Amino acid sequence: MAQTVGHDVNYLAMAGVLSIPGQWGAGSARSGLPVGDIAAAMSTALAIVACVMESRVTGRGRYLNAAMLPSLMNWSQVRVCDHLNTDDGRWPHLNPLNGLYETKDGRQISLAVIEPKFFARFCALVGCEDLLETEEYRSFTRNHDRAAGEALRDRLRALISTRTADDWNALLEGESVPFAPVLTPEEALSLPQLAENGLDTTPPPGLPRGYFPFPIPGLGAARARPAPEKGEHTQEILNDTGLSGDTIAKLRKEGVVASLE
Repeated sequence: MAQTVGHDVNYLAMAGVLSIPGQWGAGSARSGLPVGDIAAAMSTALAIVACVMESRVTGRGRYLNAAMLPSLMNWSQVRVCDHLNTDDGRWPHLNPLNGLYETKDGRQISLAVIEPKFFARFCALVGCEDLLETEEYRSFTRNHDRAAGEALRDRLRALISTRTADDWNALLEGESVPFAPVLTPEEALSLPQLAENGLDTTPPPGLPRGYFPFPIPGLGAARARPAPEKGEHTQEILNDTGLSGDTIAKLRKEGVVASLE
């Protein structure tokens, strides 16, 4: 299918990724990110680095077949393997205690109180300790009962909808409860943690509004620059090659190197 036309959503569909549900009680949905494109790019970059390291030892190169489908299936196996090992077609990663819930003001928070200690802490802070003693909670934690999970989800929906997103943030922040408000991109870009890690989200002069040059983790920050004008760095690059001024002038005269004019 190398010559078959397609886009990210088509590769996601072909790899089975779009059939994997994201949270309890919700159908599968496409991510807002081009996951197929990113997966293939990252897999290819990692393969290139591995081959370069190998070639330094062996002196041999390799031919790389960079393809969308196997890259996506490599990523999806973290969910698919568990699913294929169930007898009833369940998706074991789904849990009503792990998902998105709408708040009183129409926003959302992410809640991941999967482990009993986290759920118990959440219930203590909210004043709903009775949830720990319900048959729904016991049945779900004991055998992943679907009906019990749906009842537990409904209880949580009703509970979360009684407070605003800011109220939940004030109540749960710093209390050892895995939760986070669902931020907009603008809100995420203003997080103080970014500046504390040396990341400046202000676009450099000449770059489009909204561009934020995040570095590769571990390699340090780097300031992006606008795309160069035609020939802008030609002289600099030629100088770095060690060519003499006369040789460079001759190359320009012969049209081998583009003129700066």
